Amino acid sequence: MDFTEASPAKPKKYQKHDIVTIIVAENSVTDTSSQTKNDKKQDFDMAIQQFLQLAHSASGLPTVGVVGTPSKLPEVKFSYNNQRDAQAENQRSDTFTTRISATVVDVKPNGTMVIEAVRQITVDKEVQQYRMSGICRAEDITGDNTVLSTQLAELNLSKKTTGEVHNGVKSGWLNNMIDKFNPF
Repeated sequence: MDFTEASPAKPKKYQKHDIVTIIVAENSVTDTSSQTKNDKKQDFDMAIQQFLQLAHSASGLPTVGVVGTPSKLPEVKFSYNNQRDAQAENQRSDTFTTRISATVVDVKPNGTMVIEAVRQITVDKEVQQYRMSGICRAEDITGDNTVLSTQLAELNLSKKTTGEVHNGVKSGWLNNMIDKFNPF
């Protein structure tokens, strides 16, 4: 037996309602570009070759006649030409770092745990609500009862802000409707 050899610590057994701290360190970078070219041209030229015309005879009785003179026939002409070039670019970089306590909501037969966390912070009528859930292994939880967000499977992380400042920069319903149905 070697006194310098240490056996690895066995992972703690977790149960429903236990608390685990998640260290959130999420970074994302996106770079998207798009270019479209649309060219549509349509010409319509419709004319009726014969048309019925109601008239009065010399006796005053109505009669039906045929108009065949081109100058008296209904005609529709329509030309449509639409050329559009559009180009868009979006570059975005997000970093989210925090610590949040989560509750074990389920322990699976294989030992993995489903954990969920909710944190709400209210300052001067501004409300920030964080929600997080995921699946982790007991062996990924460190001795100080923390787990990295990058070690969670099926990670779902959301942040929702409400309040006066958020509402002050939000578009009104009329602008949203115009943007949504803008045909140009």
